[in-house]
Amino acid sequence: MSSFLELYIIFCRALSQHRGVKYPDLTKRLAEARALSGDSLTAMTTKWYQETKDISEALKNMDDALLKGSAIPECMSTLHINDIFNDETFSDNSRKNLWGYLQGLALRAQKDVAKDDLEPAPTFDPFCESTEDQLKTFQKLASSLPPDLMTKMHEIAEGYQQKISTGEKSIAEINFSTVLADVVEAMKDVNMQEFMTGPNVTELLATLQSSAPEIVKAMGAHMPKA
Repeated sequence: MSSFLELYIIFCRALSQHRGVKYPDLTKRLAEARALSGDSLTAMTTKWYQETKDISEALKNMDDALLKGSAIPECMSTLHINDIFNDETFSDNSRKNLWGYLQGLALRAQKDVAKDDLEPAPTFDPFCESTEDQLKTFQKLASSLPPDLMTKMHEIAEGYQQKISTGEKSIAEINFSTVLADVVEAMKDVNMQEFMTGPNVTELLATLQSSAPEIVKAMGAHMPKA
């Protein structure tokens, strides 16, 4: 299933569930979305790309003027986007979520239409070859993390998940170097003394030194001075 179609079906289902009573044709839109494949999927993806490419800045900036006017793209008007957005019963949080869907669909349509023949090679294999061994290593890392760093790493992970879900980034774009930079930045406000006295720290430092020396260097830089 294409990345665009996956999000489009989820979006149509949400609209049908929450606004289908007022707009019964949303149920039909959902059925049509689920039936998309081959040429019909290509046509729908291209339609979204063509109709949103010139309003990318308005989507990125969540410009209310775009959805408060009547001249919105047909791909959106057929889903009653402007009517739903301007409904007084539609909460501010729902409006924010709506913008997220529209941004994600526009980005995924662009990526699917201009899809490269060859995807980037996976680069995230920082510690070892097998997924099982990676999991064990991360579990040991988690057991030694101070609570404040663990919180920051959760925030980093949630941020990447949001970017993936909206189509802003693909999994292939989030490589170890990218994550490492964020982790090192997060370590600036962490109590490294607490980290150094945690369980498994000797084995963990050896693993990090061979696989992620940048983290070890950052740990030393942020250790309290004697």
